[in-house]
Amino acid sequence: GSQPQAGDAWPATSHPAEDAALLTPAEDKENALPAGAQRSHAAPLAAAGLKTCPFKAVPRTESNDGARLVTDAQLGRFRAFGLQRSGSSKSTASESSGASEPAAAEPETATEAAPTLRRLLKEGTKDVHREAENVHFVRAFIKCKIDRDIYRQLLARLYLVYAALEREWDAICEPGSLASAEAASALRQLWFPTELARTATLEKDLAFFFGPGWQAAVQALESPATRAYVGRIEKLAAEDPLLLVAHAYTRYLGDLSGGQTLKRVARKGLALPERQGTEFYEFDAIGSAKDFKNLYRARLDGLRLDRASADRVVEEANAAFRCNIGLFLEMDALMGHAPAPPAAAAAHQPTTGCPFARLAAIAARAEA
Repeated sequence: GSQPQAGDAWPATSHPAEDAALLTPAEDKENALPAGAQRSHAAPLAAAGLKTCPFKAVPRTESNDGARLVTDAQLGRFRAFGLQRSGSSKSTASESSGASEPAAAEPETATEAAPTLRRLLKEGTKDVHREAENVHFVRAFIKCKIDRDIYRQLLARLYLVYAALEREWDAICEPGSLASAEAASALRQLWFPTELARTATLEKDLAFFFGPGWQAAVQALESPATRAYVGRIEKLAAEDPLLLVAHAYTRYLGDLSGGQTLKRVARKGLALPERQGTEFYEFDAIGSAKDFKNLYRARLDGLRLDRASADRVVEEANAAFRCNIGLFLEMDALMGHAPAPPAAAAAHQPTTGCPFARLAAIAARAEA
């Protein structure tokens, strides 16, 4: 299931008892219900005079060993057909008794659940996500066609970005912060310093590549794209800190997803020793990246933002992708590659699926 692993130190929300219920078991994810919906299967059982589902407990006979005829996962799928939304007056008793009377119509007040923040972010950033995936530098990286100098310059830029993001986030989460109560509460819900913070890991990588004087080397590599990115983070922290959620979503979940492919590529393509120069991609305090990402997305939904605020977060997530594209284009320039015209770049974009999935396949072929 998608439960936190033993030893994980995820911080509690204001409703710690609810965290375990935030995650949907992986075996039944396709049947997860939307907000405001519930499955109703008690009525058919009661109508049939049963206290429990007959398929779950089967008396031992000569022809069977007493095993369940239907597993819990399968039963969950069957129950999905008994989906009943809150406020519905649909009767299920007639179904279980075999009555031929038509079921009562759904009340006109029943409506589809509002889209969650995680869905709005995923859908709302698809285009810019594809654009980031198509930058020449990203494609060259995934094919092991970058050298150590380009890689360390990328790490230097990311260090300045993460140092700003984590410094501002920490300050807002501190007691007595000048941020609004809504913004401070939202950032506390999504702050996992032990699990996610990247500043210290990047310091190790930069010390490996630049040596003891890495701080001066990094400051010398500050670039226009880096200044724009850091400036945006600092401006949001001062004026609209809630929108920092978009930057954390874009960077951290990306590091836990496509970043893991980049780690393998960098290690092999640059002939790096184990964990030398790739600490940035290591998340030692996270037992299962998949489970953690599920928890993080559930916390996003748990912010319960109104639609206007959610839309602003999505808009800022697009801006965060643009900031990262700016960094990638600088890498292109350092590699001597002129960026393709936007129209040409968009002409061969995939239309469905995660854009990094295709790059992962390219990386697998490159590693073979």
